[in-house]
Amino acid sequence: MFCLVPREKYAVMKAILFILIQIVVYTNLHAQVSGVTNTNAPVEENKSVPATAPAAEQEAVELEEVQTRSESKKKAVLKTEKVDETSVAKDSKDMMLLKKSEFMLSSEEARIQRTQRNPSDARQSTMNDAVTYFEKNAPQSFEYNYFKYLSGNYDLALRDYLIKAEKLRPDNSDVHVQLAAMYDIEGQDALKKSYLIKLASSGRLSQSSIQYGEDVLLSCKSGDFLIAHALEDAMALWYQQSVGSIREDVKILSLDLMQSSAYRKKMRAQGLKLPASNLVDTKFLQELIRINSDKSISLSLTIPKEYFSPISDKIYVRGLVFTNRPTSNTGNENLNLWNNTLRKHLIEEAIDDQGKQLSSNYLPMLLSVRNYYIEQNDVLNREKIEKLMQHIAVQSKKQTAYSKVK
Repeated sequence: MFCLVPREKYAVMKAILFILIQIVVYTNLHAQVSGVTNTNAPVEENKSVPATAPAAEQEAVELEEVQTRSESKKKAVLKTEKVDETSVAKDSKDMMLLKKSEFMLSSEEARIQRTQRNPSDARQSTMNDAVTYFEKNAPQSFEYNYFKYLSGNYDLALRDYLIKAEKLRPDNSDVHVQLAAMYDIEGQDALKKSYLIKLASSGRLSQSSIQYGEDVLLSCKSGDFLIAHALEDAMALWYQQSVGSIREDVKILSLDLMQSSAYRKKMRAQGLKLPASNLVDTKFLQELIRINSDKSISLSLTIPKEYFSPISDKIYVRGLVFTNRPTSNTGNENLNLWNNTLRKHLIEEAIDDQGKQLSSNYLPMLLSVRNYYIEQNDVLNREKIEKLMQHIAVQSKKQTAYSKVK
């Protein structure tokens, strides 16, 4: 199996950055010389420190882009009569930065988990604690409203907080991602499409992921349930269906959104049986495949390999997906897909590192094609495929993995 290299290196760098932020914050908090400080002093509405939008990183197993963005900081304005205003303002600002960094780190760690989509209890507790802090100290701030919705893990009962967060920061791409997901859950396709277009226009939804998403959809059989992993996996698929009108017959299921009870209800309405567990993890997917053995299901290759290991004997490669419904000759099927169906933009036209990395997910199907040529004793075409596989392995920096199977 070929899965892209996970973004652990970037995640480690980000974790180090947050740790440094917290060290600075704690240093500032404890270094202040004061008679009295009041970290709970009320903050004037809409004057709190705005959140720096978290980077959208590209992970091997997720269709995401590397993007860094920062926003200007506003000074917290505090109302007090008996306490030194400079000391209180500094104290409150530092605490807000600390709580914000703690929330963002816990949310990011939850997002890049490889074995489950739900936040761990510890991470959820950290996020809830930050939300409580902002509710008490800056209830009209962007941070409070955005964090309140995000900590609910796609709970539509909290949708108004997300709407308010957008009003406070209408150009925030993180909010746009969440709005696209929310409108997908609600079945508001026109609104979902509008935010997907915004995400593509801003570059948050990259051209490489959009091109890759097209071939993922084209790899599916008619009427398939297509399972994606993180939210960013699903966005390129939604875009191709909503904007490109590509394979609208395919029903996309996001494991990330399965945390939402409203989303589960939507999937059941489409005829899918769901496991009883509220924990969306590797066992959840295994059970989902088992109880829906009567349905044609495709799994995006961008799902982490940890999910595939327990079901490896029940799935078969077909283009850029694994399917639970193999044909009698998967090699010939993949050959037909390669020659007649897939667009293959990322093979020769990859415009960035993300596209080059994603191109490695074409290797499993090409290995199937190569084996088919070996069975047919077709030396010439086998050599052509091997040359192509070598090209992909080099551009995606997968030479070591490729050398083990060639």
